[in-house]
Amino acid sequence: MKTFGRRMALAKSVLSKLADTESMRWVALVKEVLRNGGTPHTFQSILQFLLDNEYVTRRERGVYEITKKGRDFLEVII
Repeated sequence: MKTFGRRMALAKSVLSKLADTESMRWVALVKEVLRNGGTPHTFQSILQFLLDNEYVTRRERGVYEITKKGRDFLEVII
């Protein structure tokens, strides 16, 4: 359960950053996760989870943005 909570905290961090901006590049998102105690592997796993569940979309190569569904999810995990 501790791991799940940590992963949700990092997912919240990514979604919050995307919610504050129109879109973000992959590098900026990685830095955000690393700053909050994650690892590059954890970041990739979280980003894939967010993409698979349509909380985040990839607008173009290396550029991500939050979806309406992602904003709703962010409100739940805050």
